[in-house]
Amino acid sequence: MTAIAYQGGTTSEQVTAALTGSGYTAVTARVGNVGMGGFSTGGGIGFLAGPYGYAIDRLVAMEVVLPGTGKQVTATAYNEHSDLFWALRGGGG
Repeated sequence: MTAIAYQGGTTSEQVTAALTGSGYTAVTARVGNVGMGGFSTGGGIGFLAGPYGYAIDRLVAMEVVLPGTGKQVTATAYNEHSDLFWALRGGGG
């Protein structure tokens, strides 16, 4: 599987521009100036949702700063922060 990493503040337009000519695409927002972090964790229903699903369903990891400790962690579905990953994805159904 190929994954695309982006940082906070990255817009849909920036992701699309970075992938142009690469042979890859990403489920991005319908409007270029929408931030990818909010778009993805907000569900991620873009033009490619029909054939590829919602952006939220394609996330494989999220880097998060924990409140209280200020510790930076990577949350995935399979590590010690899987509960955080699940919550950031909306907690399921």
